[in-house]
Amino acid sequence: MISTRPSIDTRDKLVIALSVGGTKIGVGAVNNEGVVAVQIPEVPTPRVQSERYEAIAAQVAAMVEEVGLQNVLALGVSFPECIPPPARVVADPENLPSKMSEIQNDIEMAVSRRLGKSLPTEVLHDAAAAVLGETSIKGTLPFCESVVFVVWGTGVASGIIREGKLYWQDSAIGTMTADIVAHRLSADMSRI
Repeated sequence: MISTRPSIDTRDKLVIALSVGGTKIGVGAVNNEGVVAVQIPEVPTPRVQSERYEAIAAQVAAMVEEVGLQNVLALGVSFPECIPPPARVVADPENLPSKMSEIQNDIEMAVSRRLGKSLPTEVLHDAAAAVLGETSIKGTLPFCESVVFVVWGTGVASGIIREGKLYWQDSAIGTMTADIVAHRLSADMSRI
């Protein structure tokens, strides 16, 4: 029997990385050099929240099947909803809520139920995850101290780095987007 399991250096612990979007859930296993070692096919993002968490857990389980649970160090999820980032990466931690995000808790619980084991899990807003990734040593903008990253997909969001720290609840880009939409709606309404 020929194994379809990828060849993985067992000294290399992997992080399962999920990108949950408005239309699809992508997943890859990233090695300690920041390289995607394994990818599995994307699946559609369910519209019902509880089904979304189960789809995430199913994707994690499928990746664990590919790489082996013993090779998984942690789980990272980018999510298209407002999720407070960990205090260690933000410039304004005093503005963070005092309790864990319900979304993070729900994802952790769904994955734990599916795997029969919990994994260290970090869930970030997709724009925050994007800007942190791009300004990391392996990103396209390493060592940049100030960056504005606009995510334009099913929705629009921004991740902002100032003086090397992530800014939480900086609404400059969201305000600009809302102003543009309001202006267009106003113009469209005047034609009626």
